[in-house]
Amino acid sequence: MLPWRTSLTWVLLVSGQIPLHAADQGPVFRGQNYLALLPAAGKPCRVELHSQQISKLYTDELQANLIGPDSAVVLQVRPALGQSQALSFAPKAGLHVLELSAGSNACTVDVADTPAAMVASQRVPMQTCRELQRLYFAVPQGCKRFQITLVAEAPAEGARLEVFAPAGETVVADEGNYDKPTAIRVDVSKGSDAKTWSLAVLRPKSREFHLDDVKLWLDPALPPYLALRADWAEQFGKRWTAK
Repeated sequence: MLPWRTSLTWVLLVSGQIPLHAADQGPVFRGQNYLALLPAAGKPCRVELHSQQISKLYTDELQANLIGPDSAVVLQVRPALGQSQALSFAPKAGLHVLELSAGSNACTVDVADTPAAMVASQRVPMQTCRELQRLYFAVPQGCKRFQITLVAEAPAEGARLEVFAPAGETVVADEGNYDKPTAIRVDVSKGSDAKTWSLAVLRPKSREFHLDDVKLWLDPALPPYLALRADWAEQFGKRWTAK
């Protein structure tokens, strides 16, 4: 699998370290996560799942449910630890959601060229345990400010959050241990709304703490989607309606 190809990837941490071949791949997830998909209606779609065991102490097997636009479960798979399994289906028109429950272990998902985005809301936060080099999200028209919330509850763990405006300049760089949910405020300058922004979650520069498990969610004023591609973020953003 090529680095940062048009896919979304979850990968295993082995003894707390990322394998070299996975260094440039997508976000690492643990626990419960949700991936939104927008497959072309009627066109065969294939999603590959890869279950991986972080430690022999953890026996949680991956549980994956594909939910269709009508909220009905389309497919269910339970790959054995260390095994891979493909989901092949002819999708209906509309949003599909892949529910992933990896427990204390991890999994990888390759969506190929199907538009996909991770759900990152307060009710359904994104849970990651490695650097997120660049994820894209939509800022709606008229938005003047928003918040991004992080929490890294374990002792001696923390993160560095960087937020980038549409032109690519860094507008926020914040670092902390985030033992409790911490909301980072971002101001939207004139002309920067109704565009695609991006963020990165990086290793802290401070030696006081290290990056591992982090939960992150977007402001309710934003569409709750984070994507590896800017055009995918824009596509999901157009589907969202402010409450």
